[in-house]
Amino acid sequence: MFTSSTINKYITSLSALQFYQVFRYTTILITGIIFAKSGLPIGAIGNYETLMFIASLVTTFWITGIIKAMLAQYDKKEDDTIRSGFFFNVFVLTSFISILCFFLLNTFQDTLSHQLSNNGYIPYFNLLSWYILLSNPAYLIEYFFLLKNKTKAIFVYGIVISLLQLIAVAGPILCGYSLNYSLYGLIGIAFIKLIILVYLILKYSSLKIDIPFLSKYILLALPLILSNLIASSSEFIDSFIISTHFDSSTFAVFRYGAREFPLTLLLATTFSNSMVTEVAGAENINESLKKIKEKSLTLLYILYPITITLILSSHYLYPIAFNIHFSESASVFNAYLLLIISRLIFPQSILIGLKKNNYILWISVIELIINTTLSFILVNYWGMVGVAIGTVIAYAIEKLLMIFILEKKYAISPQSYIPLKQYVVFSICLFLAFIIIEIKFSIC
Repeated sequence: MFTSSTINKYITSLSALQFYQVFRYTTILITGIIFAKSGLPIGAIGNYETLMFIASLVTTFWITGIIKAMLAQYDKKEDDTIRSGFFFNVFVLTSFISILCFFLLNTFQDTLSHQLSNNGYIPYFNLLSWYILLSNPAYLIEYFFLLKNKTKAIFVYGIVISLLQLIAVAGPILCGYSLNYSLYGLIGIAFIKLIILVYLILKYSSLKIDIPFLSKYILLALPLILSNLIASSSEFIDSFIISTHFDSSTFAVFRYGAREFPLTLLLATTFSNSMVTEVAGAENINESLKKIKEKSLTLLYILYPITITLILSSHYLYPIAFNIHFSESASVFNAYLLLIISRLIFPQSILIGLKKNNYILWISVIELIINTTLSFILVNYWGMVGVAIGTVIAYAIEKLLMIFILEKKYAISPQSYIPLKQYVVFSICLFLAFIIIEIKFSIC
């Protein structure tokens, strides 16, 4: 059972984890700026972005599913009373899948290169496979600290490892070396993180493979992995629709706008994952629901005003940040900013905490069908923005279905975990800002 002191520690750990994610993204952003300002050839930057895209494509969906299952499955009381093999077995599973990805990437290297490159060749592909092999298990570290309520460790780890990565990846470029040295630096940081993870496992976990546990864990994680895979495909479907309806120039304009506000995505995702543990470990779920409601209200007050400001200013900022040819990207960006409406409610955390992951999977399938259908229809009426609006509507329906299941199947009302009054007011203000600014610039 969570005592008041444990709850306070947990809340602090959540804030630390959110800080870590923001700091990690900031490091990636600064690295990109350094690459662009250093005089590194655009082709080399494109190669780096292609490698990072492939890494995300083949790993994010399953590592996210494993982490969500880990948060739902972790039994704090059991782990505190005996030296369990929980973390070791999760590490074994993650390492096994990473090794499998390593061999698959090397086996299908030529196929991927032809699909993702105009000349059929992607430089440094072999370095990418080593990076994926070493880096994926290390994603468990920050959640290990979260589950152990090690707030200070999250802060220290986040600051130190992010600074080391910035130095290791951007440093060689600033010193005039080629991109492959940056990739070696990235691999080196992944190796350091893997050593840290192994140390933590040796210290806190027994080294015994538990087949029954792994079987149960895989069954719990599989729907989440498939759900994440389906959800991630929405981005590719949107891009495909644009590429089939417009020329390459319009496609570029769409891609520059088709992105969520990173701070919203990072904070919402971190909060959602953290609340899974809160629901899974609670003896009184009403207390957990109350905490989700209270903590999500804080996110509303932080993220909605920023998002509204971005909507009102994006049409002025895009020509400055890029150039006049990307002015239309601002409308696409504004449409994707509306995704905050579905991001900042968290029925998925409750369903995963209750281990009802099959609902998550089937709702993801429905969301994908709705997204594809609406985007194909709306692109004929509103062009690029229509594709974005189709995605926004599909995501909203996905959350509504989860809310409906929680209320009808488990008697959990939306009011118990959503600050409805503030949520509705903020959402109306957001819609009004979107409509006003888009009407203004459509007239102009």
